[in-house]
Amino acid sequence: MHKNTKILLTSFFVVFLITTYFIYLEFTQLNISLESNNASLKSNEEELSNKIIASNLDRYSGDSKLEKEIRELSKKIDALEKNTYKVEIGKPPPNVQWMDLKNWRKVKAGMYEDSVIKILGQPTKRSASAGQVTLSYFGYGKSASVTVGPLMVGVISWREPT
Repeated sequence: MHKNTKILLTSFFVVFLITTYFIYLEFTQLNISLESNNASLKSNEEELSNKIIASNLDRYSGDSKLEKEIRELSKKIDALEKNTYKVEIGKPPPNVQWMDLKNWRKVKAGMYEDSVIKILGQPTKRSASAGQVTLSYFGYGKSASVTVGPLMVGVISWREPT
């Protein structure tokens, strides 16, 4: 091979090595820059996520509209449960006629016990004392009673459900 050719080939090879080295340095710097940017992005993502969570907590904490609605619905459910009657399978349904104030408006002084029972249903408890009979109605958080006098006197007094 000719001496000039060797020098030329050697020069190309040296230029190639130097160029490759600079490209490697550029790639390394670019990779370092990308890693730094990724770390920065992750940090920003975590910060944004924390801000969103904090914002949602602020929105739904305290006396929010949703919490007020839940409290109101809970009160309505409690009220409905007080007026709900449990029926057990195989047992007759509970007497709830006595709980209706319309039926109590039909009770009149002088009515006989059997007429009262037709209107209000069977009492929860029946007791007699000194010639008077007391028909007691209670359950579901309420109570009421009717007092019937001796023989032909009939209803003396009553207390509507409370």
